[in-house]
Amino acid sequence: MPSVASCPTSLTGGVAFGNFRFEGGPDPATLQAWTKTKTGWTIGAGLEYAFADKWSARVEYRYPDFGTANGSLAPLFPGAIESMKIRDHAVRVGASYKF
Repeated sequence: MPSVASCPTSLTGGVAFGNFRFEGGPDPATLQAWTKTKTGWTIGAGLEYAFADKWSARVEYRYPDFGTANGSLAPLFPGAIESMKIRDHAVRVGASYKF
């Protein structure tokens, strides 16, 4: 059974920045593209387990939220606005060797 000292946990949060590319249109032959740089927030948690003297494994979860991005599909579709909520769920796993 691992001790508490060999299983540290972490919480993280802060500001997130992202550049996103979107495509839209009524059919694949007439796709319109637009890009948007957004500022948002992120929160996450992690757990690390020391399974040997110099080795540890970790798992992390991260949730960033950039709000909503709106973009025009002009010139092919004047007046058409595409609206997207930009969120993500990411799980990362890894191993570390301490020299």
